[in-house]
Amino acid sequence: MRVLAVVVGVVLVLSVLADLVNTLVSTTTSRARWWLSNQVYVRSWRLVRRAGRAIGDEARREALLARFAPASLLMLLAVWVLQQVVGFGLIWWGLGGLDGADGLFDSVYYSGVVFFTLGFGEVVPVEAVPRIGALVEAFSGVLTTALLIGYLPVLYGAYSERERLLMTLDAGTEERIDPTTLLMARAPDGEASETFEFFERWEAWIAGVLETHTSFPMLVLFRSKHPGQNWVTALGLIADAALQCQVIVGARTGRRTGRCAVPSCCSKRSPLTST
Repeated sequence: MRVLAVVVGVVLVLSVLADLVNTLVSTTTSRARWWLSNQVYVRSWRLVRRAGRAIGDEARREALLARFAPASLLMLLAVWVLQQVVGFGLIWWGLGGLDGADGLFDSVYYSGVVFFTLGFGEVVPVEAVPRIGALVEAFSGVLTTALLIGYLPVLYGAYSERERLLMTLDAGTEERIDPTTLLMARAPDGEASETFEFFERWEAWIAGVLETHTSFPMLVLFRSKHPGQNWVTALGLIADAALQCQVIVGARTGRRTGRCAVPSCCSKRSPLTST
């Protein structure tokens, strides 16, 4: 029984550490279904989305969905910590060598004390393996905290960068913007040079969104902070306006000039467009 506890504990610890590296460190993030972070997001999002559908008021529903992404980061951290504490607790209970630990609960308590580097001293390791293991678990706790602290500023920086350009997507009227009004606002005298510069800025924005949302998949769940703004809608609006500009400019000045009006990112199939 104790041997099985050690095996299960090692599997729990190694799997959560692998998920930590895959989510917070690796530049080629894997989205396999069995990753812990993926399971947490998929299952929790289904519950929140189901609860949102049951809310009739749109403002309350949007408020619920907007809070999910920030709360999910805390939830994911709690799952990572809990799995490591329980996993190390199973290992210490299976190995033994702890003075003051009379059962599994005491071993898990000792694991939590070591993980958070509290050091109360009610339970202490008296053999070589638990002593070395305590250092390994303490390092794991510090590493988890450090990785998350370094991850959050980058994540929210990418979110702010995505939202910043959305503030400029305005036709100068209070009406709902569409591709035609957007083009008329950018080229009121029929001059296309300013429109081309506008599309160049948005081409860079699309490339940035594709990069950041591939590296940080949870950004897809972060909703725009201002009412009436949505980055997915903006992506479709810019693509439609670019294609419309291509038709107009291409018909007037030739095929080559019309091709310049369409951002290259819009002309390729992107996973973001199906989000």
